[in-house]
Amino acid sequence: MQRLKRILKWTGIILGGLVAVGLIANAVFVWITDTRLERQLTAIRTAGDPVTLADLARPPIAPETNAATYLRRAQADMAAIEKETMNVHPVSDCPGFRLPPADEKTVKAALTAYPNVIPLLERAAACSDYDAELDYTLSANDFLAKYLDIASQPRSAARVLHHRADLLVAEGNRDEAVRTALLIFKLARLVDRNPMIVAYLVALAIRGHAIESANTALQTGPVSKEVCDALDAELAIQDRMEGFVWAIKSERAYNVESFRKFPGRNFWLVGRGFWNTQESACLDIYTTLFALARDPGPYREIEESIEIRKSVFARLVFPYIKVTYTAVARTRAEIRCLRVLIALQRHASGGGNELPKLTELHLSAESTTDPFTGEALHAKRTPQGWLIYSVGSNLRDDGGNLNDPTNNDVGVGPPPPAKPAAKP
Repeated sequence: MQRLKRILKWTGIILGGLVAVGLIANAVFVWITDTRLERQLTAIRTAGDPVTLADLARPPIAPETNAATYLRRAQADMAAIEKETMNVHPVSDCPGFRLPPADEKTVKAALTAYPNVIPLLERAAACSDYDAELDYTLSANDFLAKYLDIASQPRSAARVLHHRADLLVAEGNRDEAVRTALLIFKLARLVDRNPMIVAYLVALAIRGHAIESANTALQTGPVSKEVCDALDAELAIQDRMEGFVWAIKSERAYNVESFRKFPGRNFWLVGRGFWNTQESACLDIYTTLFALARDPGPYREIEESIEIRKSVFARLVFPYIKVTYTAVARTRAEIRCLRVLIALQRHASGGGNELPKLTELHLSAESTTDPFTGEALHAKRTPQGWLIYSVGSNLRDDGGNLNDPTNNDVGVGPPPPAKPAAKP
């Protein structure tokens, strides 16, 4: 009996000691992870960047300078136009679809029925700023639920303008079609001011409409030098990374806000240290991305070099960010291909019959470089027109196959012929 008591006593002492050691180790772990996380957050604040949703709020701007004012006024009419033209652009068609006569009539009738839309969109594109006037006092989940619909609304404007550009091409007014593409590009730059990746993906989609509209106009006949110069100048701006940087900064603030609401986030026993490590690992990903934005090397090298820390949430966040960065590279490739197209057409109009080297087009080296490989873009002259392309994210030359830019080559090429009108 005495021996049993001694065993129980020492067992209790040992267990108590282990618990004490565990508590001390946990306290040290929490202190270390707290310190590291706070150091990261302090660095973000010192740089003047947001770390909470509230930090994303902006001072009010005058309604007449806010593109969102005019987009809201046009919203109902844009929805009506989209409803009437929903079958004009089948999703399966190649980029640069030219309108058949039946669709010309449909688009013209829709735009004629709502004459205020285009002037409102022109005023929106001419604005100096864009503020969707979001409620940043909401919780992270409530904010996202309300924001998803708001973030996607500007895409309606791009679709309506895309229809207008195609109609203008069909009518032979290619200069005005390119000017319409310029409106779409300018709207995309304004939409870049919305926070978070979801809005930036919308801005990239809007750029896709602009690229297709401009390519169709350029490939189907001559465009004046003045308009081409304006388009080339805008494309040089569109190739920059400011929108991507803001998307990442604001997404990071949303993630920090979300981490604060996770169950057990501040429970000192195990929970706090665990969540600290998860949040720190996520912040490390964003730091890497900012470095890429400052010096965006070839996509192929970047994909091979990025290391993801062994963090559950970092691994969950990374694929979403990678998809975004891939979309950025794809859009930049298309923008550069469009600039090469303009330069090739200038060369041909000057009497050059041979396919020139890209280095002879008076463009910067960066403008003719494939952002996926760091090598030169590909250019071909086909019987239908110019084909300029990047190898895309599969890093394989598919011969200029642009049918699926998410898996094949990426670029601009001659639009397919108009489809015949469907038989009644």
